[in-house]
Amino acid sequence: MSSQLRVDKILPVDGAPTGGGGGIIQVVNLVKTDSFSTTSTSLVDITGFELSITPKFNTSKIFVLASGYISNQGADHGVHLFFYRTRSGQSDVEVGKSYNQTNPVQSQTGGTFLIQNLDSPATTSAVTYKGRLKTDSGSYNARIGAGGNNGDTNIPESVITLMEVSA
Repeated sequence: MSSQLRVDKILPVDGAPTGGGGGIIQVVNLVKTDSFSTTSTSLVDITGFELSITPKFNTSKIFVLASGYISNQGADHGVHLFFYRTRSGQSDVEVGKSYNQTNPVQSQTGGTFLIQNLDSPATTSAVTYKGRLKTDSGSYNARIGAGGNNGDTNIPESVITLMEVSA
């Protein structure tokens, strides 16, 4: 007696065919377990908070998901977190921002941040997604991955997940 395998559909590992849309082709993830702070009033790259992906198709979308904890050191100044797509030979593209708060009432305030975006890099070359941070006051720190008080040793993780989604 011979065996038979019957299925409605098999999705290739390279994703859904054109027009099929929505298949997850690949997923990459980064977990940052340390904190980062800056007193810069211009956006600076957050050390260790960037992740690259090489899309298999130039029609693919990249679902960008970043989360963590962000805080300020002193009262009356804001902290700003932006997320960018970078690619060799091209200008950086903003793909999200979070906790763009100016002049909070209390010092040592903070909270979680969440960035979600469905980006269209239109390439099969490596692209990098990275976080950048700044403060409104050069006298006080803006931080990610640190609790609300100076010297707090409880460092929540910051995470980036990138998913290539077939078009």
